[in-house]
This record gives sequence, C-alpha cells and structure tokens, in this order.
Amino acid sequence: MSKSLHGKTYFYVFAFLAILVLVIIFGLHRANANTSVKVAIPDEQHIVQTLYQEEENSETPDNNNSLLVVPLLLPPSRELYTVISREEGILPMDGRPIAILADSEDKIERVSVYLPELFDSSEQNEVSFQIVASVLYMIDGFEFVVSTSRPSPDAANYLLGLGNNMIKLNNGAEGWMITNIASKDTPNRVVFVEDDLIITIASNVPLNQLEEIAGAVIVER
Repeated sequence: MSKSLHGKTYFYVFAFLAILVLVIIFGLHRANANTSVKVAIPDEQHIVQTLYQEEENSETPDNNNSLLVVPLLLPPSRELYTVISREEGILPMDGRPIAILADSEDKIERVSVYLPELFDSSEQNEVSFQIVASVLYMIDGFEFVVSTSRPSPDAANYLLGLGNNMIKLNNGAEGWMITNIASKDTPNRVVFVEDDLIITIASNVPLNQLEEIAGAVIVER
C-alpha cells in the first residue's frame, strides 16, 4: 500500500511539473509574439519628408542608427487581390491577424483581399517587414487599402519612424499621417500600431475623410 501511495505521489508531482513547464513555455511564446512596436514621435525622428516621396525610398539604416524609417507597407500590385463576396467573409481561415473596416459595411461597394504566404518572422535575422494581410475596399467610388504588417525581431528593436505628422484618431488611437506620396491611387496614408502590428490605411481621398476611415479600422485575430 505504501509503495502504491508513493508511486501515485511521484506521478502527480511529475505531471504537475510537466504542466508547469508547458505553461511557462507557452507564456514565453505569447510574450515574444506580442512584443510591442516602438515608435518615434515626430520631434524625435530628425528626418525629412522627402524620405516618404517615393515608394522605393526606404533604406535599411546602419546598426548604429537607432531610428528606422519604415517602408510604405502596401502590396505592390492590384493584381494580387482577390475579390470576395460578403457571404464569403474577410477573415482568413488560418487565423492570421487582419485589419478591417468595422463601421462601413453599408457603404462598401466591393471588397478584395490579399493574403500572402507567411513566413516565421521570429526566425528572420535581418531587418524586414512582412505584409500579413491587406484588404482593398471600394467606398463611394474611392479605393481604400487597409494593410496589416509585422516587423521582424531585428526591425522591432529599432525606434520606428512611421510619419512626420502625429494625429489622434476617432477611436482614441495615435496615428501618423504621410501625405503627398508619389502614388496616384494612394497619395495619403494613415499609419497606427497595435501590439506587434503596423496598420496602414491608404487612399486618394481628402485627409479628413481618410482619418475618419482610419478611426473605424479594427484588428481581428
């Protein structure tokens, strides 16, 4: 009886320790996955607006430079999008995070989605930004791009420069405005950060209308 009792005790102790180790590992994984992005406010950036004038004008800084100017995180071609019906829904089946418009369903005329193949950004040993998902909306004859991106661990270690003009969105979030970009379809953009994600809302509508749309964007996970 004593040996049986001791055996059960050892079993329960071992099981408890195994569960504890799994909980710690899972917690560390979640903590690493939810690392917040560090953003530089305009006064800290010491950059000029010409850095944002061209799509290709985003260079990786030296390792000794603490500020990283974020590239314009949008898919390169409209051909990459797939038109979907409202019945299909926007949310991806693989559970990836995606930024979408929450309050404009009655105004949306068309929705297209771009879902690229994902790679494990935690294994990237370089400064890079991965587009996780992008949604192209047609509202009142205007196109709005809502793009979700994630920096690699090396990129997240930098103080990121998202834009020259800081704004407050209708939902209370801080955003950054980028204007007069050399792009016919998306010359004006609003960028904001949620946890480890960078959300870009772009269009050719007036700035006040773009800010209103950006304030209605939420991230589904």
